[in-house]
Amino acid sequence: MSAVLESVQVETKPSIRARAKRFSLQIPLRYRLNGDRAWREGQTENISSSGVLFRSRLLAEMSAAIEMSFTLPVEISEGAAEVFCYGKIVRASSFAEYENLHLLAARILRYRLLRP
Repeated sequence: MSAVLESVQVETKPSIRARAKRFSLQIPLRYRLNGDRAWREGQTENISSSGVLFRSRLLAEMSAAIEMSFTLPVEISEGAAEVFCYGKIVRASSFAEYENLHLLAARILRYRLLRP
């Protein structure tokens, strides 16, 4: 007696992950890539609990480790708070019209809130 094998096609749904609420904020940001001693200046475009999108004069490589520091305004953090983050670069692009201006996205891996 022979066994008949049926081909079963399993339908998988793409992973749906809720996106963190983003705040459109243009505030100064200090950052440095892993191994750098000097802090560089940047400006945020938007911030969420999971990441930061910011403008920079330095183009960074994908997956580069980064440290960031910025002060959240009172409206967002229920009182002024400096945020110190560790993260990694997840997106990097350049502006065609500006030679030395780049847009970097960093995923936040860890952070600390420092209140005055």
